[in-house]
Amino acid sequence: VIKEKGLEHVTVEDLVAEITPKGRGIHRSNLKILVPVLVVHHSYMVTLVPDSVKKELLQRIRAFLAQHSTL
Repeated sequence: VIKEKGLEHVTVEDLVAEITPKGRGIHRSNLKILVPVLVVHHSYMVTLVPDSVKKELLQRIRAFLAQHSTL
């Protein structure tokens, strides 16, 4: 989803939608930065997360990917 939309255009909701189907089969130790996203992996819970928290999480994910990826 990041490759499709670009690092600056992806949202927390996009990441949750992408990760949710796969999240149940991923071991937490392999998730690194994405563990917090899976905590709110149910789409109805995403709306309960304050916008400020989603914004901070997205900034951290973008920073991590910018440092560790060639997207």
